[in-house]
Amino acid sequence: MCKFFSGLINKHGKCYVKNGVTSHSELEQIFKIRDNGEYAKWELTPVNDWKVENWKFLLDEQRTPEWWNDGYIQFCMAAVKECFNGKDWSGSLYLQGTAITALPSGLKVGGSLYLQGTAITALPSGLKFGGSLYLQGTAITKIPPQLAYQIIR
Repeated sequence: MCKFFSGLINKHGKCYVKNGVTSHSELEQIFKIRDNGEYAKWELTPVNDWKVENWKFLLDEQRTPEWWNDGYIQFCMAAVKECFNGKDWSGSLYLQGTAITALPSGLKVGGSLYLQGTAITALPSGLKFGGSLYLQGTAITKIPPQLAYQIIR
């Protein structure tokens, strides 16, 4: 599985991303892109907070494309900012094992929320999710009353 936010970029700086999609191969299908060396796969993972410019960037290629330089990272971050407003995620949200320490208030997740092994200590107000909530290995000890009915033990 790919990381939290995955995307594709071509040598002209055009990024292909979709809110809720974390799979490079699924993005290739959605945008009808063939892996022929014209595109590079990349990932962004939150580090401590929700500011995209602080997230960890990974060029997810075995070999760096000859056209690649670190200037492309800014195109990728701009695409994420445009696609993901920091509050609404249409699919399942996979944050397990990341360095994220807090979630924003009012976060809405269309699928399940995976927080295993994070440093998150509390769930934010207004959190909503459409699937399951995975908290193993966190320091979360209290579930807000509005979420209690959603939790399956």
